[in-house]
Amino acid sequence: MPRMVSSPSLVSTLRQQAAQALTSLQKEIARRESELTSLKAEAQRWQAIVQQKSSGVRVRTQNHALNGTRVQWDEVLQALPETFTARQVMQKTAKPKGQVYSGISRWVGMKKVKKVAEGYQKVAAGQAAAPVQSKAKRKSS
Repeated sequence: MPRMVSSPSLVSTLRQQAAQALTSLQKEIARRESELTSLKAEAQRWQAIVQQKSSGVRVRTQNHALNGTRVQWDEVLQALPETFTARQVMQKTAKPKGQVYSGISRWVGMKKVKKVAEGYQKVAAGQAAAPVQSKAKRKSS
C-alpha cells in the first residue's frame, strides 16, 4: 500500500487559508454586532416617541407658543406702541396671520383700536373710535 506523503507546504497553506477565513468571519461578526447595537438604540428612540404621544403629551406645531399658554390679548395690546401694524402683533404673539387678524378685529369691535393709514391706533379708554375717512373725503374737508 502506498503511503501518502503530505507536503508541509500544503498543510501550512490550508492553515493560512483557515486563519484568514476565521479573521474575516470575526470582522464580519463585529461589524454586524455594531450595526445591531445602533439599530437597538434607534428602536428605543422610536419606542420613546410612541409612548410619549400615547401618554397624552401634545406634539406642538411651529405656530404654537413654546410654553403652550394662551395669548393674553389685552396684555399684548398694552405692550404695543400707540400706532402699530399687524406684523408687530405677529412678532409679539408668535401666532399666524389669521389669528392675529382675528385678535385685531376683536379689538376694533370693542373699540380699543381703530384702523389708520399706517396700521392701527390705540383708542383712549374714554374716547370712541372715530371712523376712518377715505382720502377723497379728507381732501374735500
